Amino acid sequence: MPTNYRPRNSISIGFQNGDIPIVPPAVAFLSCAVASLFAVTMGRCPFLPGRTAPENKKNLILMARIVHFVLILFIAKRIKAQCQQELEEVQSGMRFTPVHGLATTGVVYSRSRNPLYVLVVWIMLALAILVDSGWFLAATLVMWAYLQFWVIPVEEQFLKRKFGKQFGEYCAKTPRWV
Repeated sequence: MPTNYRPRNSISIGFQNGDIPIVPPAVAFLSCAVASLFAVTMGRCPFLPGRTAPENKKNLILMARIVHFVLILFIAKRIKAQCQQELEEVQSGMRFTPVHGLATTGVVYSRSRNPLYVLVVWIMLALAILVDSGWFLAATLVMWAYLQFWVIPVEEQFLKRKFGKQFGEYCAKTPRWV
């Protein structure tokens, strides 16, 4: 099969001939790895208030951040499962698999055209809050920009070609993010 072969019902990934160069989860991982490297070599760069709180309150603040992060992960897991169910109902899937139907209704896709990307950004923001690191906050912004300006426009062009007016109507009534 030629290297530039692309099925007509999916988006391709790759640096040379791909629609997008890197899958979003890999970008999230890489940006967090770079943020970790910066935090270790140049300091955490805290951005949350409370650094001057008494020691007994610092532990309480840390516990609240941990609970917040775990709660976000729990909610994200539930929303991801709901996304998968809604995509399967229209015979489509996640992870840049072939698209056979357009998920526009249901609990999740009726509220956001990109709920999985909302989750990625939401989890990264929760991680930045958990570790109180400006570097992780910057990584979250990098991830959002990659999705907003590179990945989502490619996906929207693909869906517009594949579903035409149905996708246009969906875009008119459903926000890109939330």
